Amino acid sequence: MTFAKIESTDWTFCIMSPISVVVDPAREIRISIESNTDSVVSSVLDGVLRVIRSCLILTAVILLVITLTAGYFSRKITKPLQTLTADVNEISGGNLDWRSKVDTDDEIGKLADSFNNMTDSLQKYIADLKEATAKEERIAGEHAAATMIQESMLPKDFDIISEHEEFDLYATMTPAKEVGGDFYDYFFTDDTHLALIIADVSGKSVPAALFMAIAKTLIKNGVLLGKNPSEALEYANDKLLETNDAMLFVTVWLAIIDITTGKGIAANAGHEHPALKRAGGEWELVVYGHSPAVGVIEGIPFKEHEFELHSGDRLYVYTDGAPEATRGDDELYGTERLIDALNRQGDAGPE
Repeated sequence: MTFAKIESTDWTFCIMSPISVVVDPAREIRISIESNTDSVVSSVLDGVLRVIRSCLILTAVILLVITLTAGYFSRKITKPLQTLTADVNEISGGNLDWRSKVDTDDEIGKLADSFNNMTDSLQKYIADLKEATAKEERIAGEHAAATMIQESMLPKDFDIISEHEEFDLYATMTPAKEVGGDFYDYFFTDDTHLALIIADVSGKSVPAALFMAIAKTLIKNGVLLGKNPSEALEYANDKLLETNDAMLFVTVWLAIIDITTGKGIAANAGHEHPALKRAGGEWELVVYGHSPAVGVIEGIPFKEHEFELHSGDRLYVYTDGAPEATRGDDELYGTERLIDALNRQGDAGPE
């Protein structure tokens, strides 16, 4: 019920209405709203579910595409790698004629090309190495033959010499390489005269050994022909210069000693100064003027000088391999150390 006063008439106007008239429309509206809300919620839920299903389907499709694409690229990468691995195993097994068949436009193809180039280089290197090894073996054989020839030309039978009570003698040579140019010789020209030779050919290896053999033969022949030391060196010098295309030369110390008197004649063609120790004294160098080396100037005379050895005297001759031995800092051993070493064992025998 609702009412209101009317001022002009002093009446009160009242309206009465059943509750249902007011409430029922509101209830109908509420019911309609709830029904519409349920319908909207259901529609929204259906839409969300459809979206979720669509997303899941799209995700599955994307994953499938990714999987197929990854598999394709994986096979594209792994298959050439597997092929290249098999090629490597084939070559590492010793088949250097094998080449990789991988031919792609990516880094794997470039790797296969590089690997083939490496195999080509390796095959060429092995072929060159075999050729070089064969050449070295031939050279080593030649050096061994030259060494054997050289050693066979050096006298080593000191027992025959030791039969002479007048003197003791010993000689040795150790080449710096397989074949060197140094040599020595000792022999009797007759029953009482002993010839001593020590020499050093310029250069090393086979040419020096061949020149050594010729020079040694010529010098010895000159002495055995009855020539004195200077004449024997002149004879060898002229003969060597006739065919010395290699421009080699040899320094020589040559002496002939009468073992009954100790008197001797020596000629020094550019060689090291000999060392002499008088009985009861010390070792010292015998320094005197040299002649040029043999094989340098044609027709030159060679100087000679006389000397005399007495009982107990000692004579030491050598090549420059002793005083010119070089230390790591390029310092030479020198003749002073050589003399000091001799004097530390002043009474030692020749050997």
